[in-house]
Amino acid sequence: MTKWKPTLVAFLASQAVSLVGSAVVAYAVIWHVALTTKSGWSYTLIALAGLLPQGVMSLFGGVWADRHSRKALVIAADAITALVTLAAAAALWSGAEPSLLLLGLTLFLRGLSGGVQLPAEAAIVPTLVPDGQLLRVNSANGAIQAVVLLGSPALAGVLLSFGWELAWLLMIDVVTAAAAIVILAFIAVPKPQSGERRRLTAELAETWRYGLGHRVLKRVLLLALGLYVLILAPTQLTPIMVVRLFGEEPWKLATVEVAWSAGLIAGGAILAVWGGLRNRMAMIIAMSVVWGIFTAALGLAPWYWLFAAIWVVFGISGAALQAATMTVVQEETPPALLGRMMGVTTLIGNLAGPVGLLAVGPLADVVSVRTVFVVCGLLAVAVTICLAVGAPPQWAPGRSPAAVGPSGLKSERE
Repeated sequence: MTKWKPTLVAFLASQAVSLVGSAVVAYAVIWHVALTTKSGWSYTLIALAGLLPQGVMSLFGGVWADRHSRKALVIAADAITALVTLAAAAALWSGAEPSLLLLGLTLFLRGLSGGVQLPAEAAIVPTLVPDGQLLRVNSANGAIQAVVLLGSPALAGVLLSFGWELAWLLMIDVVTAAAAIVILAFIAVPKPQSGERRRLTAELAETWRYGLGHRVLKRVLLLALGLYVLILAPTQLTPIMVVRLFGEEPWKLATVEVAWSAGLIAGGAILAVWGGLRNRMAMIIAMSVVWGIFTAALGLAPWYWLFAAIWVVFGISGAALQAATMTVVQEETPPALLGRMMGVTTLIGNLAGPVGLLAVGPLADVVSVRTVFVVCGLLAVAVTICLAVGAPPQWAPGRSPAAVGPSGLKSERE
């Protein structure tokens, strides 16, 4: 391997280890709520408890990622997550009930640390990768994470089926977070470029102005906002849909997650080898339409195994969409703004979905959850088509049909 690859592999491995525990805890808590309450409103509350604080904190986390050691931020966030999770496990062992209040508070505090960790992680990757390799690396990273997510729901489902207490499931995350910290401690990570420090509001305003004034980034950010509201919100109701329509067996919940992760693995692997379309904007738009169509198809699936099979295709298109979107944002953002821009994308992902969930969660207690999926999927297709009109191309480095300069840091303003 060339010089940059061992460091990159070690960094991605540390984050994959951390993700194992986080995913097991997330599945265990959400499935516990879905299985014990069968309530769309309760499910919405527990999902928002983790997503909202992560989205808000990501703004601060993005600024800190441009000011301080990103490696130190990731380690600190992992340590805080482990301590919070250990405290929750201790409370359950002492006799506390796994109430919505206790579980919600745990996810809230974990979300705060996640809001610091995610922008720092995303800003580290481009500093470890040479030009022209970022899409393949993001795709491979997505496939690695999907492998983790493939095993995590299966592990959570098996442990729940065998009667594991929730406290012991929480301890898995404590162990994996500690392991990730040890791995990352021995990795050399470039420090962010130092620049003039201003008020937080001024730095955030500069980031938003750059993103919304950039022809490519503006279109990508608006499309991400629309998709997260219209697609991620209803798909977060999947456990409720499975329990209501197909049965309460934990293995059915796990199988759906495995199907989604299998699709992500396949999509990430294909894109890592292929390299994607020359015009990444075209790929983002095409995959967005596919996502909308298959969201509607999930709502129409009459049988459980067809429902699970659709999740495989949903995952393949999702892997391509996520990798292409992340790569475009990373390549079109100057290094001095990268942490903050990653904070903005995390904010969009973690707040747009919950905003939509606030509507579709309670709505799922009034109308059929199938209707929610179909309507949201068709609306997502319509929004994508509208944003596709006049969308500028974003060519991969060295793959433009015309001779161009470096695309990564060039600002294409309107």
